Amino acid sequence: MCLEMGDDHAPLHLSNWKPGIRRIWVSGPRPEYRRVTQRYNMPNRCIPLVRKGLDYIVVPGGHEPTREFAEFIKGVVGLDDDQIIFTSGSVYNLDDDIASDPNVLARLKAIVVGNPNDKFTFVPYAVTPNFERWAEPFFELGVTVFGERLEWIEKFGHKGILHRSVVTPDVPSVVEEIGVTVPVARGWSVKNKEELLHAWELLKAEGIKKAVIKPVLGAAGEGIIFVEDEAQLPAYDFPMGAICLEEFLELDRAPDGVVLSPAVHYMEGMLVGDLCDQIMIGTGYAGWRRCLVPKTFQVLAIKCIETLIRKMGPQGPGGFDFLSVKGRPILSDVNTGRFNGAHTPKLFVQLYAPGKAFYCWKAKPAINADLWTYWKEMTKAGIAFIPGQSKSGVFPLIFLRGLSGQMVSIADTGS
Repeated sequence: MCLEMGDDHAPLHLSNWKPGIRRIWVSGPRPEYRRVTQRYNMPNRCIPLVRKGLDYIVVPGGHEPTREFAEFIKGVVGLDDDQIIFTSGSVYNLDDDIASDPNVLARLKAIVVGNPNDKFTFVPYAVTPNFERWAEPFFELGVTVFGERLEWIEKFGHKGILHRSVVTPDVPSVVEEIGVTVPVARGWSVKNKEELLHAWELLKAEGIKKAVIKPVLGAAGEGIIFVEDEAQLPAYDFPMGAICLEEFLELDRAPDGVVLSPAVHYMEGMLVGDLCDQIMIGTGYAGWRRCLVPKTFQVLAIKCIETLIRKMGPQGPGGFDFLSVKGRPILSDVNTGRFNGAHTPKLFVQLYAPGKAFYCWKAKPAINADLWTYWKEMTKAGIAFIPGQSKSGVFPLIFLRGLSGQMVSIADTGS
């Protein structure tokens, strides 16, 4: 079912991701997310994946850096004017923004009804009740969804599957039930302050003196807190809902000092490329590069993911993160039921440079940066990757001046 290790750049063959299916990208943050960067990064990073004359994307309006980046992609890739749809931008969450904007809903309906012979699929960041509330009428028009059902999300789409609930310590975790042989950090799944204090006592009884709080629905390091003293716990108010309390691990590092944190990504149960290393800065990732852990580590990790995918049966996107501890893989993070940071560079490379290697990094543009000037300089220097023309080079996957940016470098090898 999954690609073998040697097929890292093989084309995906997915039932709901076929070339002929037209995609409507509606990628906004989950309701639990609060960062301004998440509000704009998630929709903007999908704009470079819109195919000329085929797909559409909905992005938040009222934000000049978003409009500038959209105009840039439209000009470089050659998108039609109507392929990028702006909301009013009056609501933080894109799903709620779409739901409150009759003009956007009417335009989406006109697209679907006006092309009766075409098949459309919505591509959200993650399926949530907020998404389904506005999208449900389109299902009757034949629009499908590239994602999971809410029941699947509730069971498998969160980090809580890694640990037993502190309330039912004798009930195996989902990962235990599946039979994954790669270890996870010692920890507990908890939902309130009383459970959190109890979980801390249980970890202390095992000799653990430092722990990590991870919201079960967190992403990109959001909400992660290191705990070294019980006095920190009474003030924690669960701002993102349920959490995992895990032991703090001493991690292996690459020769350049970056923590070794390989990740695997999939779509509909098919692996998207090999493992790639997250470039970690603190609790968040700052980019992606070729995997530096030994092949034996990679084989164990891939077998672990194949077991998870086979038992979970995902229909949409997702991924899993590992950490290296004394040379051994530790399954550390579950990013199932949603797109992950590496999906965009991997899909962009498959779209415009199949078979090539990539290196991806974050770079925040200055508030007064001009993307077209930046692009002209790269083109003049001969290092710009021009979609549909270039075989190698650098391309801005996100460029939101004063807020955030992400660049991808494409070449024949990862060396």
